[in-house]
Amino acid sequence: MPTPRHRLPACVLTVVLLSSACTSPLSPGGNTADATAPLVLSTVDEPATLHPLAGFGRSGAAKFYDGLLTPDARLDLVPALAAELPEPDEDGRAWTVRLRDDVTFHDGSDFDAADVVATYRALLDPAVGSPLAAEYSVIDTVTAVDETTVRFELARPYAPFAALLTLGILPSEPLAESRTVDDSPLAEEPNGTGPYRLTEWTRGEEMVWTAAEDHWRGTPEVEQVRVVFAADAAEQAEFLASGEPDGVVLPPGDPHGLRDPARTPAAEDYDLLRHDSVEYRAVSLPADGPVTGDRSVRMALNLAVDREALVEDVLNGLGAPASTPASPALAELREPGAEFIVDRQQAGRLLNTGGWTPGADGVRERDGEVARFTVVYDELRDLDGRLAEAFAADAAEVGIEVETRALSEADLAEQAAEHAAVISGGRQLDADLQFYEALHSTAPADPSGNPGRYDNPKVDSVLDDAREVTDPARRTVYYWEAQRAYLDDPGLVYLAFLDHAYLQRAGWAGYQAVLEPAEHGLTWGPWWNLHRWTPN
Repeated sequence: MPTPRHRLPACVLTVVLLSSACTSPLSPGGNTADATAPLVLSTVDEPATLHPLAGFGRSGAAKFYDGLLTPDARLDLVPALAAELPEPDEDGRAWTVRLRDDVTFHDGSDFDAADVVATYRALLDPAVGSPLAAEYSVIDTVTAVDETTVRFELARPYAPFAALLTLGILPSEPLAESRTVDDSPLAEEPNGTGPYRLTEWTRGEEMVWTAAEDHWRGTPEVEQVRVVFAADAAEQAEFLASGEPDGVVLPPGDPHGLRDPARTPAAEDYDLLRHDSVEYRAVSLPADGPVTGDRSVRMALNLAVDREALVEDVLNGLGAPASTPASPALAELREPGAEFIVDRQQAGRLLNTGGWTPGADGVRERDGEVARFTVVYDELRDLDGRLAEAFAADAAEVGIEVETRALSEADLAEQAAEHAAVISGGRQLDADLQFYEALHSTAPADPSGNPGRYDNPKVDSVLDDAREVTDPARRTVYYWEAQRAYLDDPGLVYLAFLDHAYLQRAGWAGYQAVLEPAEHGLTWGPWWNLHRWTPN
């Protein structure tokens, strides 16, 4: 039986793309807030690093950093450190960005073009070891035209380039040391131009942000933020019961029912905020595997998985079924017919046609090869383990045996190309960021890219074409074509898109619902625009 979906009796605010850009108070007429008292947040996800070149806040909302551009509530890119929206040259191979001249870093140094140049050059420098370098490899050169103008020369036309300009900008001086992103002091001591400064961070316990009084947008009215890191959901529930947190980042799927007052009485005092996201979970399938490399097996697995039941049973309703990288929250991007409907009878017929016949134990075989493989997942991600088990159970229904194995993050990175793996991702600022690394044959073969080395020439072709056209309607056509081509020959099993859920105490005005990337909580989430919040 699907697990019942519990609803708070209090106000429930749900993101709907493009329909919730209005600013709304949380429970108007309810509690008031004290802007001088710390806003206390609770999460079980402590960031490993705060370095932008290591990926922190790369889609914006980085709190300690500003990018050249930033998304608004409708995900339109608007100027931040840029003085105006940049436009490409006529051939689409160069972008000129004019900069604000009234910005300082938290250490008091002035922001100028040299900092932008240093940031992007360090990003592309192999010695720095940024995991984002491949995504930005379209940049050929970046130069300072003058103190307030930067010019990016691209290796080829790249229509969604503006979406790469949300990266947090660093001061040039510390980057001159050419330290790796892992060794840099910036990993724990951010120095940006963002609306908040990091004033304290005790690993495993908490961090404190303080409003930047000289921020170019003005001083945030929420003067201080205290983020308390819980070791697990049980500790988070105990903290919630204390009444101390103002906001709570719920674990994926809320497996312990923190949002349900029947299980967690303290939840009565909070609003439940539920945001759509483009964050997905999928099972990669090694293209060269003796079992997973077979087209009939890949298709059968996609037909065997009951995604609707998975969303209800594993995610407790906090999500949506996934068949491709196109989230249902991106309605115009999603090809209406591009979905797999569970059909285990058809899956069995495909396997039979492919020569995979049931053995004495019910597990299929072909030419002495048993239909058996392993799915690995990150041992620290409880949700990924539960999804792996659900996937294995569905695969068994059509005679395919799947073993699940938890690995450390390091071991997962090493073995994701050898085994099927539960992978995740999600970037919402442009379809290219969502599709290319997941499905293009040239994407990195790592857990954040294409570890199964999926190679579909038709998919590659339309994704390449979509990068060169600027007309949104034409680009959408290409992404629809990519989805249809993928469904004809899938290389993964997409499982679900996650809803991000939060509890927030009333008393503040300024909350705006927004479609979120995989990264959330301290960046995106209800507090993505915290610098604009005011007490009721």
